[in-house]
Amino acid sequence: MPKQAELGTKSRICVPGLKKISALICFGQHLGANWKICEVFTGSSVFSTYSTSYSHKYSALGFYNRQPITVGSENSDGQRKVETLSSTGWTSLDDSPMNYLAPILIGLGNDLLMIGGKDQDGVDAYSSSIWRLSNNNWSQGDDLKKKVGWGSAIATGKSIFIVGGIESTSHGLSLSQRIDLEENDEIAGVEQIGELGGRYFWPALFATSPDYCNSDL
Repeated sequence: MPKQAELGTKSRICVPGLKKISALICFGQHLGANWKICEVFTGSSVFSTYSTSYSHKYSALGFYNRQPITVGSENSDGQRKVETLSSTGWTSLDDSPMNYLAPILIGLGNDLLMIGGKDQDGVDAYSSSIWRLSNNNWSQGDDLKKKVGWGSAIATGKSIFIVGGIESTSHGLSLSQRIDLEENDEIAGVEQIGELGGRYFWPALFATSPDYCNSDL
């Protein structure tokens, strides 16, 4: 498993009390066996911050109402549990309707999309579902073309790219998919782009532009 996954789920956030962009790093094995601990990396130093009330082993971080959020856990105490971080600590929201681990979480305006994941109420049951949390209510929307867990997402323009992860324990290659959005951020369509050349768990994604790499450097 790549180092990013070993260090825990990462999301770049504006940490309360700081004046620059920092990284929130949570739930890694090196941070303790309870899977509740979070740290902040400022680019030059690391310090501890609020811990969650529930363990979130193999969960993810996303944004909801422009604040960090996490959903679910492999551990029984954190299954379906939803917590969001403010300047005063983590606050519990209503439970998720699905008992997923390793979903993809991404903020969409003030909403959260929970994409894919492994359904712990099934047997090796990876999901293709897309759930939206809006105004503290969950609703199920369109499905991806293929199931996925342990993947990553990045939003650029009016599209969300889903990259990496696996669709089953027996499938050998990771996939790339795309969610296209309407102007109001409703889902307009879903496409499968293709297969990657290997298996990538929680890959790091970077939005770039044509000719970004300069051969003269």
